[in-house]
Amino acid sequence: KVQDGESIDAWILRAPTDLQPVLHGLRERVLASAPGMVESVKWRHPYYSLNGEGLFSLMWFTAHVNLEVWYGAHLGGHDLLQGSGKHARHVKVHANAQPPWSAIEAILAAACERAAASGEA
Repeated sequence: KVQDGESIDAWILRAPTDLQPVLHGLRERVLASAPGMVESVKWRHPYYSLNGEGLFSLMWFTAHVNLEVWYGAHLGGHDLLQGSGKHARHVKVHANAQPPWSAIEAILAAACERAAASGEA
């Protein structure tokens, strides 16, 4: 979790070394996924919103990173999305594995498009 007063850059540097490239890649792609994407800290995790509506967050664990997709349950057709529940899903990227960047970028784009179409962002 992001500590009080800690920057997201410092949070990434505290992650296991083999997860840092994944975190940098996810962060870069999330920020580029839509003009106006805002990065902040919410619930002690990097949080990404568009026009005030939350879309994504990042979490790291010992051996993987999760990209949380807040409305992922409504996207359909994306095999990488895991989880159950009413709205949120996540993409798990393991350490030392080649991230499926094209599929992740498609999920990011679909989430931004869904938010724009529904008036949430």
